[in-house]
Amino acid sequence: NDGKYLDPGILFCVVCDACKPGYGAERPCSTESNTVCLPCTPGKTYSNITSFSIPCKACTACPAGYSIKRKCTNITDTVCQLTPSYVNSTHATQTKTRNSKGPVSTTDASIATEASKKDFVIPLVVGVSCFILGLLIFLIVKVYKRLRARERQPEVAHRYSDGEEAIPIKSKVAPLTKSRHGALRGRHTRHLRRNDSSRDSDSQGSSTGSLQEEKPRDPERLFRDLPNEPLVIEDLALSLNPKSRNNWVRLAGELGYSKIQIDNFGIDPTQATQNLLADWRTMRNSTIGVLYACLQKIGRQDACEVLDRISGM
Repeated sequence: NDGKYLDPGILFCVVCDACKPGYGAERPCSTESNTVCLPCTPGKTYSNITSFSIPCKACTACPAGYSIKRKCTNITDTVCQLTPSYVNSTHATQTKTRNSKGPVSTTDASIATEASKKDFVIPLVVGVSCFILGLLIFLIVKVYKRLRARERQPEVAHRYSDGEEAIPIKSKVAPLTKSRHGALRGRHTRHLRRNDSSRDSDSQGSSTGSLQEEKPRDPERLFRDLPNEPLVIEDLALSLNPKSRNNWVRLAGELGYSKIQIDNFGIDPTQATQNLLADWRTMRNSTIGVLYACLQKIGRQDACEVLDRISGM
């Protein structure tokens, strides 16, 4: 959707080619195929816009009394001008008719003026109405997307609630059962308290502990082997999904993903980190140490603490 199609060669959505001026779309872009453009024929068809779906338009033929001022090309339409001899003959005919019928009444002139005004006002009203309708539709879609995003946030924010049976995540990670989730929650709370007390004591000493000096507890352990992997992913998502200079996008780059892959992970911003880690966990070198080092490199100490804290439970 949105001007993209599925490229079977790389199995990713790619932006469709747009037909430039001078070319028309013989086959519009769809979800399964790219745009097919054909050149317009000068003197017969033209296209003066860039489009994914509009074909070449037929050139305008000048009506009677008009001559061609500029011929139709593949990017411009015909420009017509009123023939001087036709103007003179028409004016003479109107003068004779007016003289034979007498002076034109004021009523007839006003009727003609009103008719010309209507011809101008109606297209203007229609154009303004279409613009306002399009703006309203855009605002409605925008508000709907924001509401949907807010509705999905509680699913992540309340993952520690007692009544929840599983953590929603778009990956192959097994969901947490109710009993397992309760056990993890208790261990998570006790570990947080121990970390808070140790952090307070450390703050009285040296406050210059840098990211480079810290290492994870088990750097060679595979990320997918963590017993509480879904909990780790959701906690990292809370830290890395929000927009910032050092969010999940930079992490994906450090992990070796291409721009196209990163764009696909970010189709749903509320699930971007989840989608990234769900794909990365299947790789051979997806260890805690690699992820920890990448988080350090982008300056996300908070995410390192989350990884170190929960992975050690």
